[in-house]
Amino acid sequence: MFHLGCYFTASGRTFDVDSFLKRTTLDVGTVFYRGQPLKVPKGKLRQVNGFSVTVNRTKVFGDLEPQIPKALKFLRHHHAELRRLSRFPGVSGLRLVFPC
Repeated sequence: MFHLGCYFTASGRTFDVDSFLKRTTLDVGTVFYRGQPLKVPKGKLRQVNGFSVTVNRTKVFGDLEPQIPKALKFLRHHHAELRRLSRFPGVSGLRLVFPC
């Protein structure tokens, strides 16, 4: 079954994602690099380096209510690491994304 859910991303045009990942405590799911092809829209290339972390999963698109407490728990639990990430050279975007 296809799962959806909240995820966190960090990105930046000059972000040395590999250096950050060597010492992170985050459970990183996907790593991406500037110049890689995007899946949608096809033919476009990524403009940034970065990674994503799954915060929680849901089986129903737009099922926001149960995702919020889990997202808050993620932010509290990883507060120190997210602060370190926010100050890491080249990071220009941090997002918590809820599909709805």
